Parts: sequence; structure tokens; C-alpha cells
Amino acid sequence: MNRHLFAAILAGLLACACLAQDAATPSDGQVLKVQRKLFFRGYQPGPCDGVLGPRTVRALESFQVEHGLRDTGTFTEDTLMVLGVDGLARLPRDANPPSLRLQQFLQAHAYLAETPDGLIGRKTWMALQTYLQHRGFYQGRVDGIAGPGTRDAIARLQRSLGIEETRLINDITVTALVKASQPAAGG
Repeated sequence: MNRHLFAAILAGLLACACLAQDAATPSDGQVLKVQRKLFFRGYQPGPCDGVLGPRTVRALESFQVEHGLRDTGTFTEDTLMVLGVDGLARLPRDANPPSLRLQQFLQAHAYLAETPDGLIGRKTWMALQTYLQHRGFYQGRVDGIAGPGTRDAIARLQRSLGIEETRLINDITVTALVKASQPAAGG
């Protein structure tokens, strides 16, 4: 009887361990993508081997601090967006994340032809740069790279919307952008 109880407890613990490694745990391939992006941006994530070790976490934290992001050392949506890592689909996402709402906004205003999928890639950045350029916030080349010029333009947009200048496209920015583009109520 004790052997059966032990087996049941062990099976339960193994099941819990598997559940604990849910969608929030990045795969080796996802870690490798981030390591390569960090390396090519001049950070030292250690060997690009797909292992989320202490050097990768430190490099990620440094990147986050230098880009005004929360320094969590984890794969947050904002971090992945700034790094330019497309579609780490296993990571949990809101039902209606800022990235999807941004794409919907850009599509509704004829800046994005692609179907919104919530994954920020080069085409979405190009659409945003074009939008910012047409509004007078961005003077750089429309290249789909979220570099310093694009971040400065986002800060100018945020200033014009009366919100905190984070230089990031986050929930507050997208909400304010959508609200500001709607016709004023009243009459």
C-alpha cells in the first residue's frame, strides 16, 4: 500500500512540475533567438547555445535598463518588441495585447496592409515609422528598425498625447493613441 501511495504522490509531483514549466518558460530555440539579438547588439549573453543561464539573464537585464524597460531579466513583451524578436508564440500573451491593438490601429489608418497578429516585426515598425513621419514626429529613414530615432519619435508622440515618455509602445501609449484618433463626442 505504501508503494502505491508513494507512486501516486510521485506522479502528482511530476505532473505539477510539468505544469510549472508552462507556456511562460521559453524554449531553447526562443532563448537562442534572444541570445543572438543581444550578442549582435553588443551585449555579452555568454555562448549562443539556447541555455538561459546567468550571463544571458545579466545581458538581458543590461539591455532592459539601457532601453528604459523594467529590468526583470525575463522575456517580457516590451523587451522582445525592442529587441526585434518576432513571435515567441509560447509566451503567454494578453487576449488583446498592445502589439495587436497597435497593428489594428495602423491597419485602420491604412498604414499596415498585413493582417494584425500581435507579433511586432519589421513591417509593423515600418508602418509605425511612416505614421510617426506623417504626424511630424519622425524624420528618419523608414527601415523597420526600432532604433534611437524611432524611440525618440515615440517619446515625442507620447509627449503630444500627455502621457509618460517611456519611448516604448506600451498599453498606455496605444490606448492614448486610439483615444486621440477618435472623433470628439458631443455636438
